[in-house]
Amino acid sequence: MRAMTLSRKGQRMHRHVLFVLTVGLLPAIFGPATAKAVTDEDVVKALDKAQAYLIGLQQPDGAWPEGGGLSGSYGQSEMALFTLAYIGVHPNRDVMTKALDTVLFRPLQHTYAVSMRAMALAILQKKLAGDKRDTVRQAMNADAVWLETAQGSHGGWDYGSLSGGGGRFDLSNTQMAILALRELALAGHETPTLIWQRAQALYFKLQQQDGGWNYGAGGINIGECPSYGSMTAAGLASIFITSDNLEPGRGCPCRGGKSTLAGATWTGGSIPPSDGSKKTSCPMPTRGFRTTRGRNGSDFTGSMPSSGSASPPGTSTSAPATGTRRGPSIF
Repeated sequence: MRAMTLSRKGQRMHRHVLFVLTVGLLPAIFGPATAKAVTDEDVVKALDKAQAYLIGLQQPDGAWPEGGGLSGSYGQSEMALFTLAYIGVHPNRDVMTKALDTVLFRPLQHTYAVSMRAMALAILQKKLAGDKRDTVRQAMNADAVWLETAQGSHGGWDYGSLSGGGGRFDLSNTQMAILALRELALAGHETPTLIWQRAQALYFKLQQQDGGWNYGAGGINIGECPSYGSMTAAGLASIFITSDNLEPGRGCPCRGGKSTLAGATWTGGSIPPSDGSKKTSCPMPTRGFRTTRGRNGSDFTGSMPSSGSASPPGTSTSAPATGTRRGPSIF
């Protein structure tokens, strides 16, 4: 019964994400002036165009080009499969069948790739039945175990598995693993409590004085590089997700009686959407978009503002009301 309830909430979240994601992409497709008066027809056309483009890139073997001269599977095929699943392409369509045959059980050793495949399978298994659904869920649960094992003792993830030990990590790989584990939870997989606890403790530890986060690679950037919008939003979303799984329905994530969200000064416009530091050693952020809906129905949504914008449109200097949190995040 619990898994069924989560699945329904997950379906509502996916519809919500699809709408917000599409609207967020329209400025890049139609230009700023047109995007201000976007219509339902514009949204449908944008989705159809993007879907056709992505399907056109699929190779005969069902995979997508890795690109960038990379060797091995870094997640491009898994990301393409996830994207098509996310916008509602049915798993019985030829493009999806070929992709599943290729990526379902191929060995992956990178956090991004495993995370993207796990999220794709978590969505697709809802539209399958019988032996095919069982096979997909088997692969999905195997990815869940890989991600849980890959977490380091400090609570973070690296590009490869840390197998519960120490070593390098960064908050980009970490937030991707958390997003995947959340989708897996909505699909009925139960992640050990310790995984959520360690991840949340890491984000609390690496939160900077201004309330934001940076790339946080191994913790070496704390105090050296400024907070920026994308990683701050990823931090907020990660705290929200871990809290939602540790204490469902609790609402606002708090520490010491004070909202951890209230300290994130990006809501007041003081954290730029990209790294404004002149230090060449500071990693640059990844721009993107994400919506997270909690089990109690609250949501955390938004898009990154354009370069040079002081703050996301519609934000205020005060903390959002408990139960509804909105802001930018990476995807």
